[in-house]
Amino acid sequence: MYTLQVLSEAYDAWADGDLPALLELVADDIVFAVNVPARVDSYVGNGCGKGLFADRLAKLLDDYEVAAFTPRWIKPRGPLWRSAHVSYCYKARGGTGLECDGTMRHHWRVVDRKIVHLELLIDAARMDAFRRLTQAERNGDGSGGARWAVRC
Repeated sequence: MYTLQVLSEAYDAWADGDLPALLELVADDIVFAVNVPARVDSYVGNGCGKGLFADRLAKLLDDYEVAAFTPRWIKPRGPLWRSAHVSYCYKARGGTGLECDGTMRHHWRVVDRKIVHLELLIDAARMDAFRRLTQAERNGDGSGGARWAVRC
């Protein structure tokens, strides 16, 4: 049962934008992957190791505020994995007024109360478009306070 507790704490930490609390739940040798085609940039991307994971999440938090991040459900996926369906809302920092909300799916593996594996299933092209829109808005060549809804 500790797996659900760890995941609940992880979601609460991320919803609060509390990266140090989230990283306390992560194994040093975490493996993470995001379903991102080669042509699409991703903050998290694919990789191994707590340091790399922390650096990539910190960059995301530098650019976006986590306005909402709530699991709709968490279910077993075989004997070792848990799957989750998550609602989120990110707000671009820097006064752009832009936000992106939607849903994503996560596949987790927790061992000895530490997250050892995370796979994220997102609408990568849409999230990349939102990232590019916020960058353009910060540079003064965007379209104003748009709100995008992303569903996975």
